[in-house]
Amino acid sequence: MGSPDYQHTKERIKQTIDIVDLVGRYIPLRRQGRLLVGLCPWHDDRHPSLQVDPQRQTFRCWVCNIGGDIFTFLMRIEGLEFREAFRTLAEMAGLPIHSSGDSGCRSGRGSPHPSKVALQEVLRWAEEKYHEYLLEHASAAPVRRYLEERGLAAESIERFRLGFSPPTPDWLVREARRQQIDPAELMAAGVVARSATGMLYDRFCGRLIFPIHDAQFRTVSFGGRILPEQYGIRPGIPFGAQAKYLNGPETPLFSKSRTLYGLAQAWQAIYRAGRALVVEGYTDCILAHQYGFAETVAVLGTAFGEAHLRLLRRYTHSVVLLLDGDEAGRKRAAELLELFLAGDADLRVAILPEEKDPAEFLLTAGPEALSAILTTAAVDAFEHARRVFVGERPPAGLAAADWALERLLRVVAAAPSWGREENRIREGLLLRRLSFEFAVGEEVLRKRLAELRRTRPSRKGPEMSPREEIPEPWQRELLEILLAHPRLVGTALAVIPPESIAYPPYRRIYAAMKVLTDSGQSVTLDALLNYFEDPHLHSLLVALDEEAHRKPIEAPQEALEAFVKTFMMRTVEQELPRVTQRLASEKLSESEQLALLERIVSLRRSLDGFTGQPSD
Repeated sequence: MGSPDYQHTKERIKQTIDIVDLVGRYIPLRRQGRLLVGLCPWHDDRHPSLQVDPQRQTFRCWVCNIGGDIFTFLMRIEGLEFREAFRTLAEMAGLPIHSSGDSGCRSGRGSPHPSKVALQEVLRWAEEKYHEYLLEHASAAPVRRYLEERGLAAESIERFRLGFSPPTPDWLVREARRQQIDPAELMAAGVVARSATGMLYDRFCGRLIFPIHDAQFRTVSFGGRILPEQYGIRPGIPFGAQAKYLNGPETPLFSKSRTLYGLAQAWQAIYRAGRALVVEGYTDCILAHQYGFAETVAVLGTAFGEAHLRLLRRYTHSVVLLLDGDEAGRKRAAELLELFLAGDADLRVAILPEEKDPAEFLLTAGPEALSAILTTAAVDAFEHARRVFVGERPPAGLAAADWALERLLRVVAAAPSWGREENRIREGLLLRRLSFEFAVGEEVLRKRLAELRRTRPSRKGPEMSPREEIPEPWQRELLEILLAHPRLVGTALAVIPPESIAYPPYRRIYAAMKVLTDSGQSVTLDALLNYFEDPHLHSLLVALDEEAHRKPIEAPQEALEAFVKTFMMRTVEQELPRVTQRLASEKLSESEQLALLERIVSLRRSLDGFTGQPSD
């Protein structure tokens, strides 16, 4: 439960930060009666099932049964431990955090494993140093000229916080030491590296810097570009060949396959536009924003994948991939077909003409030409794959047509099984399209698809965990009564001890009620959420509390008394067979037999008293 100071800080954090504001930073919300609703980020959600209750300061998804308070939400959305979420929210609330005591939320300064918060702090500092150098230093003039020639406006440079790392390997390390920042934190954040000779150097030395942010505009990494030779700036790394583009390494804050460049600047526009545009380069993304396509994001040197699609699904169900017009760009989209089939999203592909990338196309053809392509030439990923495999028209030869059709069916079969009704409808529509284009009956295609699914290698799922104990309904009923009428907690505890609750999560909640009652505190939902740090218990508490208040009890005292009577009767019914069996099966002394007989008589009399009828 933590120290009083720790609990007091938790309460102050919750009083300062409104859950609507916090959730709204990640997910667009709209009002629905007294609640606000949005698309749940933890499952494929087409119809907003995440509900935020501003009065109770809780959230809950009715589909995946996840819920809790601001701590729970941040833990789940960011993948944080409770103490990291505590520190993040405390800083957001402007509350001081002490490095000692129960909070356990140290900054990570000097630690070999800095916290995520500490990494964010040092990355924000590095971003500011790079940005300042680009704008103010004379030696960055060639970089400023390059950006101007690429068509990037000053407003775009500021909005995307572009920077420059001078071609002096230890410049950032010296700046850090001057401000008493441990270079080890820069190493952990992926900004500084160590050479084979032990020298610390700026990983992005001599490069134009593109800061990479998460959706909350927190710096998580950097991308760097070497300038063309005519600008006279060479990277100052004293060894090794240098790639044209370089992204930071994987860290606790950054994963290329789970991050999209420009999302912080784009997510609200994505929600308003009802679509997301995905490009392949930093400059492509920035110029798209500059020319009015503010819903644009970019992948980071990796193929657009399932994690990217899940990230965008928080804001829209329509995603358009805007690919370069070269041959590689055309063929790459074929790999997206399985993602389209399994992702339950409207995933479309638009190919630019004349082998141009989006930045070049916008600068030469203008935004109207790009709008026309997005309107008239974007096709769904299935149609694009069909064109890549088959061509504009189905092949005339029998063997070629059979090969193309078989390849398409194999991709469909490889997608995860579509159990939901809407996915079965999509599968039917795809088979109808193939039937029409290849002049093959739908039933023939469906049978072949079933054969391919039966013979494909099985995908083993996670091992089954040991069977969890199923909670008895009466245990849940008790907690619901007490959550709705906390003044009855003492009455219940006088008769039903916490150890009587068999289901561990319910037992922990009931025991927490006892701790709060014994310490003179009120047993409220908020107090129980503060008591626990486990997000699973938070979800359970919100579900129990909502259910308790959905079915009000007119006479709660009488209801609890009836419940206690039922509980006692159930206890007797469970003990009586055990005592009887022991008397019949064990070799006992006369005194032991007599004691068991007396116990049986006592239990049967108790049972008679509960039922009002003599027992057999």
